[in-house]
Amino acid sequence: MKEEGYTAKQLDQFEELAEARNLDKLRKAVGHWQAYVKKVPCDNKLLPTYMNRWRFYTKMRKIINHWLDFITVKKEPLKADIKRYFDKWKYHFNSKDAFLNRENRKYLLDRAVKSQQELNSIIEEEVQNEDLITHLNQQNDELYDNYNKST
Repeated sequence: MKEEGYTAKQLDQFEELAEARNLDKLRKAVGHWQAYVKKVPCDNKLLPTYMNRWRFYTKMRKIINHWLDFITVKKEPLKADIKRYFDKWKYHFNSKDAFLNRENRKYLLDRAVKSQQELNSIIEEEVQNEDLITHLNQQNDELYDNYNKST
């Protein structure tokens, strides 16, 4: 794995993870063997089956809780919108990178110039709108002053 570019720290982490997994599997196997080997006349032979079913049940319960939470969020419009835009923000960059890698440089430069022109026109419109709002506010103040003087 060193040839593939992994660091020594990453290799140690992989080793610890593999060791923990193997120990868990060994503990499970030993538990099964102990249940089958015991000489006590009881239902110990069914114990591993019960434990496996219990693990499966808890796993399914967690999955169902996740999906119920997901559905609950989807039901409420505000939370659904927030989740939608968060997911779009979180996962959209990968698709953007893939799109940009497919396009040629000339197209991307033309697109950047058009975007800059659109931004400039939006800024100009915003300045005009602010001027119009200040002018209307001044007229409103004058009308209010004239009304107060007349009464």
